[in-house]
Amino acid sequence: MDDDQDEQHDHSKKATVDLKSLPGKNLQDFVIPRSMKLFEIIDLPHDFLDVDPDVWHDRDDYKHARETPQSLRVVNDQAERGVALIQEYSGLLTKNETQLQFVLQVVEEHRRLYPDSRKQTLTNVP
Repeated sequence: MDDDQDEQHDHSKKATVDLKSLPGKNLQDFVIPRSMKLFEIIDLPHDFLDVDPDVWHDRDDYKHARETPQSLRVVNDQAERGVALIQEYSGLLTKNETQLQFVLQVVEEHRRLYPDSRKQTLTNVP
């Protein structure tokens, strides 16, 4: 899938899983045709997928593919920014929840438009 096609797909769709059915699920139940995209994005070897899973543990490509995701640091930047924003402004300007939400939206938009306080950034005001 090229970048243009990729942009047209909605990647914000969230998976829904019936928690009661989880104990009966296997790994293959969670694999879809686009699952290979993960291997491509992280540049992981995937030749081990073509052989019997019983011999995977003896293969270097499997070991590398297994270790790489475990070493990745998971970060939810948007959530962290939201928490920091709330902590910074909560209670400073208003005690009214509706007004606080409005203030937070304004501050977030301002930070998006002006990510730093350099003179060049501020003089390029639209």
